[in-house]
Amino acid sequence: MSIAVLRPFDQLLLLVGTNPLPPYVVACHFINSDNPPQQVWLLYSEAGPQQTSTLRQAELLQHVLQQRFNRPVNLHPIREIGSAPAIQQDIEQLVQTLEEIQGPSSGSASVHFNYSGGTKAMALHTYRMLEQSISQRVSFSYFDGRRFRIVCDHTGLPVHSSDLRQQIQLSFKELITLHDFETYAPYQNSLDPAFLEPLKVFDQLLQTQQLSAYWGTEADMMGWGHLRDPLMKATSGINLIERAKYQRLFGRQLAKVWPDFIARRQDLIPSQAFEQVLAAFTGDYAGLLAGELPTETEDLVRFYQVLRFLDGLWLEMHTFRALSEVFQQQQLSAELCMNLELRQPGWQTYFEVDLAALIGYQLLGVSCTSYNSKAACKNKGFEIIHRVRQLGGDEIREGLKMMLVTCVQPMDRDRLQQELAITTGTGNANILVCGLEDLPLTVFKQRIADFLNYGRVDKAECLKD
Repeated sequence: MSIAVLRPFDQLLLLVGTNPLPPYVVACHFINSDNPPQQVWLLYSEAGPQQTSTLRQAELLQHVLQQRFNRPVNLHPIREIGSAPAIQQDIEQLVQTLEEIQGPSSGSASVHFNYSGGTKAMALHTYRMLEQSISQRVSFSYFDGRRFRIVCDHTGLPVHSSDLRQQIQLSFKELITLHDFETYAPYQNSLDPAFLEPLKVFDQLLQTQQLSAYWGTEADMMGWGHLRDPLMKATSGINLIERAKYQRLFGRQLAKVWPDFIARRQDLIPSQAFEQVLAAFTGDYAGLLAGELPTETEDLVRFYQVLRFLDGLWLEMHTFRALSEVFQQQQLSAELCMNLELRQPGWQTYFEVDLAALIGYQLLGVSCTSYNSKAACKNKGFEIIHRVRQLGGDEIREGLKMMLVTCVQPMDRDRLQQELAITTGTGNANILVCGLEDLPLTVFKQRIADFLNYGRVDKAECLKD
């Protein structure tokens, strides 16, 4: 077992396709090496008949690399990505440019070409042209996304001794910029202390199988389900309660449904589980559902936050805490956030990922729903698959992970797992569906740990010939 030792090179050439993440990972590895290249070149396709330009992806990649490493990153166009003569001419011109940059006093330029991105024609004909023109001064590699490693083309061995996810840590800022998104609202990196005590009560309810009592779904129990409809109508269309226009909207809508809520509150004979959750709120959050119609800004914001927590945000927080503890236990370098709301320039709308984590550069997206019906949860499953591929890049789907956290029973959970695993095209290694029986914290953390370790590449595997 060994690794490939590449001879030092001056110029790193990378193909840029529609997903800038693979060339970014490759560039980060080589720039961080003991013998970093003097310059990086991004080969992108120009726009043409039946040909989409990847100039925008190359520019974003160039920007993020320069921000991270403060070193030159150059762009070079490929005019016709389906024409062998045109590709060869463009590469021949690039080789001449490299020789001129190197200068006669420094000798001929040495080049390394990683051909993971771009089209097959771009990879093939760039490879052939480099091999023909500078055969003694060029080396090649490709990015194996399934096993998280860069492989030397001539030996078939990895060029590093450990999983790339352990070497390269992206930030959400970098990932968002690479894919031409921007944040619609600030995302959260920690739990609000005001909800920690009610969250502990939910832990107990899950452990003792009392969640149905909280909802009041049994014949002799009343709970959140009895009160929620008018209150959740008041939250309709509220995208960011911290903004003044949404506070005014919420105040008007809440005033309209308040008589209905009061009537339901008077009829309520609460279950012990529901009472325990409400009693856990302290300070300014205590007794909000038993009080008068809130009119002050601070009271409206707190009331809205409590409603969201009661209706399902508790499950997102529960999942956030479980993930955080698993990352710590496994000593994984990861960035975790809640409520990641993104849009692209020019969009009039945005999309949201409940929870997202970057484990090195690997994206994990999580959708949480307190629904207990298979049909509703399946739609949420399709959504998280789509959102993760938007944010992480569909071309490296083997490297993406998704979780769907629900309140369904075991039979529906298993069916969802099978159906969504087929949809991802990568099987159970890349999607995990959790149901009601999985949610007690100890069980939940073990399921997450097993999922993260499934297919994980350790050092021995990475070195395997």
